[in-house]
Amino acid sequence: MTDPQTPAAEWREQGEPDPHGTRYACERAALAMGDMTDDQLANAVYTHGDIRPSLNDVLQGKARMPIEYLTAAKDRIRWLSRALEASLAEADRLREQVRALQEPRPIGWHLMEGGKVVAILVSRFQVEHKQSRLAPGERIVPVYAGQDGAA
Repeated sequence: MTDPQTPAAEWREQGEPDPHGTRYACERAALAMGDMTDDQLANAVYTHGDIRPSLNDVLQGKARMPIEYLTAAKDRIRWLSRALEASLAEADRLREQVRALQEPRPIGWHLMEGGKVVAILVSRFQVEHKQSRLAPGERIVPVYAGQDGAA
C-alpha cells in the first residue's frame, strides 16, 4: 500500500500555467503581512483569525480584521508552495549534475577490429570523427582508468 500524495497544485499537475501568473514570483516581504515570519503569521491567524475586533480598534490601528490575517495566510501558503516546488526542481537539477559528475569518464578509446586493438583514440573529437567512418567489423570501446589494457 502506498501513501496517498497530495500535489501542491492541480494546475501544475495538469501542465497548465499558474492561474496567478507571476503574482507570487516575489520576495516573501512583498506579500500581505510580509514583515511577519511564517511562524508569526501562523500564530497570528490562529490567535486573531476568528475574532472580530471593535471598529474603533481597527480605525486606531490597534487591531486588524480577520480577513486580513486569512488573506495573508492564503498568500503565504501559495508563495511557500511555489517556493518549495522551485527548490525541489533545483535540488533535482543539482542531483543530476552530481550524478553526471560521478559517472566514470573514459580516459581514452580503443578502436577494435576482430578482437584486437588497432588504434588508440584520445579525444572525443577523434571518436566522433571515426564513428561516422567505421569499417565493417570495427568498433570503438571506451577505456577507463584501472581497467585491463588501460595505460
